[in-house]
Amino acid sequence: SKKTWRKDVGIKKDTYEYLGVRECWLYDPRVRWLDTPLEGYRLNGGGAYEPVEPVAPGRFESEALRLDLHLREGELRFFDPKTGAYVRTLDEEAEAAARAQESATRAQAEAAQAKRDAAEAQRRAAEAERELAALRAKLAAREPPP
Repeated sequence: SKKTWRKDVGIKKDTYEYLGVRECWLYDPRVRWLDTPLEGYRLNGGGAYEPVEPVAPGRFESEALRLDLHLREGELRFFDPKTGAYVRTLDEEAEAAARAQESATRAQAEAAQAKRDAAEAQRRAAEAERELAALRAKLAAREPPP
């Protein structure tokens, strides 16, 4: 942010390096305070930060996170190379949860309807059995033809 960027690239980054934080990532989506939207730093063998080079334009590998960082349509996204999919954002996760809830509600309604349909089928079968029994009784009570 406008108020903290000098601390982020200076004191904070130096503190993380001193503490041995393996990687430090700086994200400036509007490129106001950094030269690029995303910069990464990784500790070298001597304990000093070195810039992380992109593997492709706007794509970096994070060894610490075991994820790739992608600039996708101006947005920072985490990509899981093991699954081959982007990690969901909070909005995407909420949307997926809402869809799952809708699906569960629909499945419950369908199960309830199936239960009602089965009960109705049993009722009709029992009624048909009663009618058949009554017809058999009538037929048995009838006098045989001469």
